[in-house]
Amino acid sequence: MKKRILALFLCLLMIIAVFAGCGSKADTRPDEEKIIGRWKCTFDMGKWIISELEYRTGANLHTSQKAEYLAYIDFYPNGDSTVCFDEASIEKMEPGLIDVLKDIYKDEVFRVDLYELAAEEGMDIDTALNTVAFEDAAYLSSEFKESEWVFLYKIENGKLYFDFFGE
Repeated sequence: MKKRILALFLCLLMIIAVFAGCGSKADTRPDEEKIIGRWKCTFDMGKWIISELEYRTGANLHTSQKAEYLAYIDFYPNGDSTVCFDEASIEKMEPGLIDVLKDIYKDEVFRVDLYELAAEEGMDIDTALNTVAFEDAAYLSSEFKESEWVFLYKIENGKLYFDFFGE
């Protein structure tokens, strides 16, 4: 019985040894060639909005809400790329985006504008907050549904950089 187990073990070992040399070779193409094609990715619109508003206002904003959506980025050999957004995922993102905006607009940086709107429209502050968040979310969603972004990219030291402004 021990000889059979030993023989079976040796057979398995030989099979493993035969396939040990098989496998894919390392991809030696330059990074610029590896990235060419269509890539699917998820973005968190809440993080993007916060970073943009912090840059513009100097405020330290935060939210625990997520507003994720799906996008496709096409990279071309000449350094151009396009981003198109998945319309269904944008529609799913919109309620989360409203919550993100409500969190952000509660910050003191925006409070004066909310009070002014509430006074002008005869609303309480919560209604003004909900109205502004809903309208801004609807606007941002429609912009993403109807647009395709074109921008340049480059790869340096294994890192991908986007040039949104042609700089």
